[in-house]
This record gives sequence, structure tokens and C-alpha cells, in this order.
Amino acid sequence: MRETVKASGGLVINKKGEILFIFRKGMWDLPKGKLDSGELLDETALRETSEETGIPLKKLRMVTYLTNTTHPYYGTEIKLKEISWYLLRTKYDGKLKPEKSEGITECKWVHPDEFDRIKNECPMRVKYLINFYLSILHFGLI
Repeated sequence: MRETVKASGGLVINKKGEILFIFRKGMWDLPKGKLDSGELLDETALRETSEETGIPLKKLRMVTYLTNTTHPYYGTEIKLKEISWYLLRTKYDGKLKPEKSEGITECKWVHPDEFDRIKNECPMRVKYLINFYLSILHFGLI
């Protein structure tokens, strides 16, 4: 059985209803990362989002757990990466700072109506997550 790497990430919404994206390895993605020892999944989502985008930790607010995604993870051997996704909100409107040491070259806010413009440059898990978020938003579940 393959090892599963646990990770957590944030789908971040600002006060304009825009979604925060990061650009890494030629793809638009969402902030995420592996759990640190002793850390809870929701703590990881907040920490990684702050680290990868430059939004101060105190400016991020946890709203709710959304869902999990799983995909192959290619390191020295093939593993599975299971990501727990959380909905985060922020009123932060300062400058975003991509974490260059993690290969992130850009961070930007995208209105959901504009998602079609970049969705072909997103991993399947991000397309799934955005569509999941939009559907629960549409039905007033959040």
C-alpha cells in the first residue's frame, strides 16, 4: 500500500467575493502544504496560506471545512497526497507576496465569473474544488 502524505489548503475569499490563486509550476493553484508534526489540518491550511501568499495569519479567518481531494504525489517515489480543503475569508487588501522559495511566482484574486479564463491552467483538483464551492454558494449552504 502506498504512503499517503497529509496536506491542507485554503480556498480564500476576499471581501469582493474573489478567490485567491497562486501560480506555481506553470499552473494556477490554491495555497496548500504538508502538515507539520503535531499540527491540526485547519492550522495547516491557515499557516500555509499565510506563508505562500504573504497574507498575515491574523488577517485570515477559518469559515468551514469543504472537502478532501487525493492525487498522485511524485517525489523520490510515487505516493498519494490527501488534501483537506478549508474555506477561509480575509479582509486583507495589502500586497500579496508569493513565496518564491516554494516556486510560487504570482498570487492574484480572481472573481468567480472570471474563473473560466484560467480553469484550463488549473489542476483537476482545483477545478473540482472551485465548482464544489460555487455549487454550495449557489444553494446558500455557506
